[in-house]
Amino acid sequence: MLPNILTQVTQLAAAGAYTDSADATIYIPETTSRVILSAVLEVTAYNYLYTNSSNVSGWGVRCSCDAGSTWTSKAVVSALAESDENYTAQFMVNVTAEFVARFAGASDTCRWGYYIYGTETTTGWSNASAKLIITYEYDDTAHDTRLKTVRIPIESRNARVTTTWTAIGQGTSLEQIPILTGTGAFLPEASVVIRQKYLELWANSLPYDVTDAALRLRMDSGGTTYAYNALDNTQDSSSTLKYMWDISAESSGSAHSLYAAVSAGTQYVNHLGGWMTVTYEYNHASSTTILNSILMGLGEDPGNILASTDKSVVSVTRYIEEPGTLAMVQSAIWATYQTTGTTSDTLTFKVGAQTATGYTPTADGTMAGMASFVHRMDAGGYRGSSQTLIRGQNTFTAEWYTGTANRVGNMSCLMILNYTSDKSASGDGVHAHSCYFPILPSTSLSTIYQASATVAPKIIESNYWLMGVMPMIYVLGLGTTMDGQILTCEKLSAEGNGWEQLFNSMYTGVAENGCWINNGVCRFAFKRWPNDPDTDRMDIEGARTWRIFGTSKQYGLGLWVTWHSHTFTISGTVSGYVDADGAGLAVRLYRTTDGFFLGEVTTTAGGAFTYTWYDNVDTYRAICQEDVTHVGASVDGTP
Repeated sequence: MLPNILTQVTQLAAAGAYTDSADATIYIPETTSRVILSAVLEVTAYNYLYTNSSNVSGWGVRCSCDAGSTWTSKAVVSALAESDENYTAQFMVNVTAEFVARFAGASDTCRWGYYIYGTETTTGWSNASAKLIITYEYDDTAHDTRLKTVRIPIESRNARVTTTWTAIGQGTSLEQIPILTGTGAFLPEASVVIRQKYLELWANSLPYDVTDAALRLRMDSGGTTYAYNALDNTQDSSSTLKYMWDISAESSGSAHSLYAAVSAGTQYVNHLGGWMTVTYEYNHASSTTILNSILMGLGEDPGNILASTDKSVVSVTRYIEEPGTLAMVQSAIWATYQTTGTTSDTLTFKVGAQTATGYTPTADGTMAGMASFVHRMDAGGYRGSSQTLIRGQNTFTAEWYTGTANRVGNMSCLMILNYTSDKSASGDGVHAHSCYFPILPSTSLSTIYQASATVAPKIIESNYWLMGVMPMIYVLGLGTTMDGQILTCEKLSAEGNGWEQLFNSMYTGVAENGCWINNGVCRFAFKRWPNDPDTDRMDIEGARTWRIFGTSKQYGLGLWVTWHSHTFTISGTVSGYVDADGAGLAVRLYRTTDGFFLGEVTTTAGGAFTYTWYDNVDTYRAICQEDVTHVGASVDGTP
């Protein structure tokens, strides 16, 4: 990860002069058979100095793995017209070629740079930051020292930030940055060495007045102040905000509260919350307990949110197969949405068995981009635990509504699920994990749709259970009073050809520039395991084209793919057959709780059969029919 922060309030030259970050050391200790599959930079910057006549003419991002001697750069000509409001821009840029070509050894030094230029020299950008996401494969049998990245949610403050220093959170759950190492450590593995930890915080400015104000952060009430550049509130703009802070120097042996205040004015920065991202090394051989940290979509609302009599309810079922006792630790939902920004209204939200919480997302000024909040679902959050995790099937549910219909829309939910378990006898490489694959780097929309190149995500294990495919759609541009997106992907010839619709939304918005993120689910689109007999599903590893349809000006698309590779064996022997040697008999396998069809396997000589499966909690049954008079079924059993 590379959370370097740049602050800049003067307009960059139209020729594209880059402002570059300081160097940062990136650690990847696994070197045996290492292949970097992708490297992506997410760059965010705030439009600080407002002008009503400046068109954003383009932007560029670059990255170097050799201290700036060589760069991989990406420039896009922008189609953004001037906006009467301040706003935040976000870009997703594929820098895989740079890391494949020049990243070497167990660590290397990297830097990044950016420019955004426009038609007016008085427009400026500030609080620019970049996040680096690397996906790679390696030979895990060759490395006891392994690297892991986890996200630890920080529940949002359910109000604006004021000039008084206040701990971020709700109720009494304010010490949200846990002990990472030592006694009572959140990270349970052996020989932990933290390589980097940083905060990624999201909010909307939601200004209460037109005074310019800057966010200030502190670690604990008496900590050193970390100051950001000011928000330009001349236009009373309600802008999406993203703040990043590298806190690697802060103590990992004690818990902390995150404090925030604004420098002036009355109240700004609503629903400030996010997560701490921790990248650390650990000794796999010596570890007995594992922290499993995964990202999945929980659900989305494709239209405007209605009142309590017609509330939205979403749920997903996921199999968790790690061994031993499962314990949910700090976990949350990140909900993103848009509002009309005209009248204050309460969005009521809950997960599972929790008591609902009311969030007020709208403001005095015009909404320029998305609003969001982080809502914890573990026992340490404000509303307590949403549920208890069990081995096998778990159903996660969320529901929401607004006090007045049609003022909030385009809701989507990203779930950060953290839980501990024993280590599998096959090693933690088979545990559930999430990997990111860039599909469509941020690109200006030249027609009603934007198509990706042919892309194929990769799952290195030959046996896997697909737990989730979450499209992350990056949107930037001028909204309209009715706006939306449609995401489709190509169906290959073996899948029936044509195009599969994966995500859609249509919502009431405001015609102002801004950025937002939609997180989808794709619950029925892809094969759940390589031999899934459902022919209507697609292969997640298939090389295909993806398309985004919409009315905004720039789109980007990444996929968070989550899977586990725990395998178990269903086996048995067919008897009583009339066949000469019992080979070649068709055995059909079913889950007994709901009749779910696993697939068909043929016997070998003597009637024996085996089938690889991905759960050993539910019970299953085998059925074999040789002819109309020779039909048999097994007793129910677990793999």
